[in-house]
Amino acid sequence: MLSFLFFHHFKPKPLHCSFLHFATFTSSSDFNYLTHFWNTKILNCFRSGDIKTAGRYFHEMPSRNTVTWNSMISGYAKNGRVDSARRFFDAMPNRNIRSWGAMINGYVSCGCLEDAQQLFDRIPEGNVVCWSMMISGYIDIRRLDIAKKMFDSMPIRDSTSWLIMIMGCLSENCLLEAKSLLDEAPKLTINQQNLLMAKYMELGEYKEVSRIFDKMFRRDTVSWNTMLTCHLRYRNIDFVEIFFEKIPSKDTLSWNTMMRGYIKHGMINNARRVFNKMLHCDLWSWKTLLDGYISIGMMEEALIVFEEMPLKDVWSWNLILTGYIKEGDMNGAYHWFCKKTPQKEKKNPLLWNTMVTGLENMESLVLFCEMVKEGLRPNNGSLTTVVSVCGYLVEVSMGKMLHSYIIRSGYSNDAAMASTLCTMYLNFVSKETGASETGDFRLISACNTTCKVISKIVAYRRTNQLLPKVRCWGDNLLLATDSQRGSTRKNSLKKASLIMLMPLH
Repeated sequence: MLSFLFFHHFKPKPLHCSFLHFATFTSSSDFNYLTHFWNTKILNCFRSGDIKTAGRYFHEMPSRNTVTWNSMISGYAKNGRVDSARRFFDAMPNRNIRSWGAMINGYVSCGCLEDAQQLFDRIPEGNVVCWSMMISGYIDIRRLDIAKKMFDSMPIRDSTSWLIMIMGCLSENCLLEAKSLLDEAPKLTINQQNLLMAKYMELGEYKEVSRIFDKMFRRDTVSWNTMLTCHLRYRNIDFVEIFFEKIPSKDTLSWNTMMRGYIKHGMINNARRVFNKMLHCDLWSWKTLLDGYISIGMMEEALIVFEEMPLKDVWSWNLILTGYIKEGDMNGAYHWFCKKTPQKEKKNPLLWNTMVTGLENMESLVLFCEMVKEGLRPNNGSLTTVVSVCGYLVEVSMGKMLHSYIIRSGYSNDAAMASTLCTMYLNFVSKETGASETGDFRLISACNTTCKVISKIVAYRRTNQLLPKVRCWGDNLLLATDSQRGSTRKNSLKKASLIMLMPLH
């Protein structure tokens, strides 16, 4: 009778009826298996972002265990639904340390450190994982002082706690404190030491990377590759060659890194010898060698390597296109882009952006229009190029449309883009007023910063020396630098719309 009432209360879909019926008449071990089945379905829903179905499965379950509740708390928290996760946490009949950890991690992930701290203070038996979560959370919001106090108050620390605290000090550039902690820390795992080496290398601390490497009792391939990369940055190639030969077990990354080192020093023949010794070449190996030949202008050899490649991606095709452009062979670039490149690769905006950026003339405007017509998104480099071309050729209508497109696309926040727009509008002003590179416009052209340019334009406006059309362009110029002064995209777009609607006399 109870099973009948339970079934009709939740009204599960027909697909699940057999499981509920099965659960009513089976043993407890089968019942636990069915609960595990439902828990797996809930986890899969949260992983795919289907929160609604996960909640429905939870309410349709004939029985729930602690794993079920923890899955709901963790799933809602990871999908940004911290309030829902907290409701499940408060309603949970029996909590374990994983429940507290999942809820604290949810608060920490969304930056709610006050709520996380309040919950942390209520934990009946705190463990090292919860302590580490809180320390990591305070480091993320750049409160290293609080993180250090919590670290010092920890009753028990494991290697992960030490790593989090050391990495936190490094992220705040507290190198002396990080070194002190590293000296005090117990034995770290190989993966943790590799992470520290990578962080120190990112900060340019070559000596610390070497110190950690030399103190390692055991090293894996990642350790050797990290040290190899570091040597390539700070030591001569002869030293790197000796170190490379010492690597006991080289993987593909080791060989690729050595190739890049030779290419960096212009030793393409040595890079080729390394490539020929490789037992297993991946796509990056081929592209590294290809890029090496292109970087020194050996296009014929690059084309031979390209033809030998067993697999080619869009970046491979783009490397050859870039090589033609670097050599100034625009006919070769056109032929490669229009005739050689497969249609599948031409649907990628990467090749279009490379061509538009490389042309830097009226043809780049034509190709840019075709690109937008094909529904491909131009990048910052393409837009900067066509804006410069518009300014140079004094294509006023095209320039104004481009400016509007740039604002709508969200590229107006880039300082280099704003500077390019300023130059374009200055060329428009110069053309309209008939000003040359002498007189007052020579002063404007000599300005090195956008702010100085703007001050000159404002001065022209105040003295009413600009024609109505030029005043409109001056407004556009001011708009171009709004992003540099912190205005929002919404306000910029609104201003741009008003400017575009202004009649030109």
